[in-house]
Amino acid sequence: MVSAMSRVRNPELKRQKIIDAAHKLLLEGGYFKKFSLDAVAKEAGVSKGGLIHHFESKDALLTAVSQDAARQFEARVAKEQENTNGQPGDFLASYINAVFKQDIAINSQLSPMLLSYLSDENSSTRFEFWQKFTDEDGIDPILGTIIRLAMDGLIYAEMIDKTPIDPNLRQSIQQRILEMVQEQRNAVSERQKS
Repeated sequence: MVSAMSRVRNPELKRQKIIDAAHKLLLEGGYFKKFSLDAVAKEAGVSKGGLIHHFESKDALLTAVSQDAARQFEARVAKEQENTNGQPGDFLASYINAVFKQDIAINSQLSPMLLSYLSDENSSTRFEFWQKFTDEDGIDPILGTIIRLAMDGLIYAEMIDKTPIDPNLRQSIQQRILEMVQEQRNAVSERQKS
C-alpha cells in the first residue's frame, strides 16, 4: 500500500528527476547534440508521456532547468552567507565566493541559450532579484552593482568561451574583488566613527 505522503512527494521527485536528466544531457552534449524530449525521458527513466505530464513542451522543460540552476546558485550564495558576521558587504562577498566556487567546467558547458529561459513574465528579472540584496548590503550600491555584474560577466564568459580563464588570473580576480569589498567595509566603518 502506498502512503498518502509518498503519493504527494512522488510527483515532485519525478519532476526533479526529469530536470536533472535534462541538465545532464545539456552538460554532456549541449542543446543541439543530445537534447530531445525522447532522450530526456530515456535518461530520467520515464515514458515520454510521463515527461509531458510534468512539462508540456521543450520550452517548459528548459525553463524548469534554468530555474533549477538559478535556485542552486541562490542556495550557494545563502550557504556562503551562513559564514558571515553581519557586516556591510557580506552579501556581495558571499555572491563573489559562490561564483568562484562554482565549477568552471559547468559554466563552460552550459549553453548561453538557457539564459533566455531565466526570465519569466510573471516574476522579476534576475537583475531585480539580486539588486535588492545589493542595495541593502550596506556599501556603495553603485560599486556593489558593478562588482556583481562583473561576476555575472565572468559566468557568461565561461559559458561562451571555449578556453577557460587561466586559474591564476581567476584567483587574482577573486582576490582583488574581495579587496574592493573590504575597502568599502573599511570606508563604512570610518564613516561610522566620525
